[in-house]
Amino acid sequence: HFLWRLKSNKYLLFFTDFGIFALLDEESRFPKATDQSLVQKFHSHCKNHSRYIKPRGNETTFGIHHYAGKVNRK
Repeated sequence: HFLWRLKSNKYLLFFTDFGIFALLDEESRFPKATDQSLVQKFHSHCKNHSRYIKPRGNETTFGIHHYAGKVNRK
């Protein structure tokens, strides 16, 4: 069960050193962090992941493909 989780695309997107949760934790430690700086880190580190959706343009949004389909967050 644990090995499956390590290989899972969802696990790699959320729980690795450069996953969404680690980036959120890191960015929350900076007093001058903004929504834009957080989303830019997501775009920089997660853009090649098959489940990550980078929006067109410079919107402060991102999306995730998961069991319910595409979900966008602002």
